[in-house]
Amino acid sequence: MGYTTWFKRREEEKESLREEALKEAQRLSAILRKEFPFEALYLIGSVVRGKGFNRHSDIDFVVRGLKGELFFKAFAFLLKNSGFDIDLKPWEELDEESRKKVEKEGGILS
Repeated sequence: MGYTTWFKRREEEKESLREEALKEAQRLSAILRKEFPFEALYLIGSVVRGKGFNRHSDIDFVVRGLKGELFFKAFAFLLKNSGFDIDLKPWEELDEESRKKVEKEGGILS
């Protein structure tokens, strides 16, 4: 197999994995909504950008309006219910610049 063929196959595999992660994020959003009250769940990071997502990547979420005492329960719930690594950040702890970036670049799942 030549380098060009190998590279193309690798990129196709990465895109397939990213699409799987997008579906997983939507699934997780729906089941999280049933278990925990929150305002919005944003999907951010390489899975949204489409660049740099690979088998070592995680699914990055920002949750808005989740009560602080429920944060770690929600985080554990996501980890338990996914085969992907998960990163969850509380909106309320982000600085203003980070919030603007989330709103601009992130996708709202629920």
